[in-house]
Amino acid sequence: MSQIDPASDRLSALAGIFAATIYLIAFVAPLAAPVTGAVIGLSLYGSLWWLRRTPPALPLGLFAMLGAGIVWGLVTTLWTIDTGVTLQKSGQLFGTAVMAVVLVAAANALPEDGRDTVRRVALWGAGLLTAATAVEGYTGLPWHQLMADLGWRDHAQPHVLNRTTLLIVLLSWPAAMAAAHLGRPLLATALVTVSGLVPLGLDSGTAALAGLGGLAAGAAALGLAKVAPGALARAAAAAMVVLAPLSLVVAAKAHTWAASHGVANNALASLLHRFHIWDFAIRHGLERPFSGWGLGVSRAMPNFGEVPIFTGPGTDIIPLHTHNTYVQVFMELGVVGVVLLLALAALVILRLRHWQVRDQVCAIGLIGAVATSWLTGFGAWQSWSIAFLAALAFLVVAMRGRGSA
Repeated sequence: MSQIDPASDRLSALAGIFAATIYLIAFVAPLAAPVTGAVIGLSLYGSLWWLRRTPPALPLGLFAMLGAGIVWGLVTTLWTIDTGVTLQKSGQLFGTAVMAVVLVAAANALPEDGRDTVRRVALWGAGLLTAATAVEGYTGLPWHQLMADLGWRDHAQPHVLNRTTLLIVLLSWPAAMAAAHLGRPLLATALVTVSGLVPLGLDSGTAALAGLGGLAAGAAALGLAKVAPGALARAAAAAMVVLAPLSLVVAAKAHTWAASHGVANNALASLLHRFHIWDFAIRHGLERPFSGWGLGVSRAMPNFGEVPIFTGPGTDIIPLHTHNTYVQVFMELGVVGVVLLLALAALVILRLRHWQVRDQVCAIGLIGAVATSWLTGFGAWQSWSIAFLAALAFLVVAMRGRGSA
């Protein structure tokens, strides 16, 4: 009879609670402080487990690229237009990177029964989150307003539902991985399909784009898996390296194209505003193409005498951020930053080649959803966003099969 390891049981229980917390907070609140706190707690426990029980086989290339990106962001302090912001963002990225690494280590250390616990939590969480968001979005049932009235939130901002809608798209992919391992492949397909299509009927363009991008990436991966399963990770990495720079070219031309075709539809105001921001950010990014303007300085960029076309004189052309991660990285960190981002993404994707094929397909679907959400979505360095990426990394690694390397 095998001996029960109390430490293993504690890690499994903590992982299940953390997974439930991710799905709950995705619906009721922004993910900055709560998820970061939960990540820190699990990271502390996971680090002890990792160092005491499982001497790590460190992916040195991946760590080196991650470290190089953070160091480059810190180096931009030498020429940034806002030293305080650049230093703060460098520290934030370093802390989140450390937590993500330890979270993944904790997920790797989970025993099989602990993985099944997290998988069941993910299935229930994804199902309930999708249903609640769809009900609010399509019927107008004011869940978020009710939470504001009860004092759970300061106020019910419209973008909170948009953010939640994006999160159900992303969280459906780890849940699909869980369903596949629990012997429910049809449920896995239904989860990603429904979650990917729900945003199409809601006022959430970024979530809709992420849903379609994830489904396209997942379908392409599934098709390739039938003919060349060994090429999945390499093909996905190549697609990321090619398509991300191409998106910069499209972003640079979008404003000119809209102007030349007389596009001025009120229904497209949000998209046209983004075109204006991208045009501005890329033009001025080209003034410092190698070095960029400094990590995190989107909110501090001057208007250079230009007038915003939608928000009126006296306001910033970039109100909060560029609404495009690739454009923001280019403007703030230059070509060096873009190359480091793509190299890091490629190394992460190539790590998938040791995983089971079904896990690779789900992970590639998730990466496709994240990569397409970066085209029009939130800022690159928002605390809730990068904390959630760490949480997603934990979920995906916790879901994968034991046969994965």
